[in-house]
Amino acid sequence: MDKLTINVYDYTCLGIFEVHKLMYSFQMTIKILDGENLVNKKELDFFLKGNTSLDDLAQPKPFPWVPDQGWKDI
Repeated sequence: MDKLTINVYDYTCLGIFEVHKLMYSFQMTIKILDGENLVNKKELDFFLKGNTSLDDLAQPKPFPWVPDQGWKDI
């Protein structure tokens, strides 16, 4: 299985642009970890999407230069 994974990765990387290789590596790593049940789905969703809640800010922003979406994510 490991050799097959390496071959798929190598052959796929031959056909994609250099700038996309890091994204492909990340996606492949996440899928492998997900198959082994080592991925926390909530943390991964937050990492990929950010805070998707529609609630108002729980606490006021401490500084005006912090964007609203950035403060929600913090």
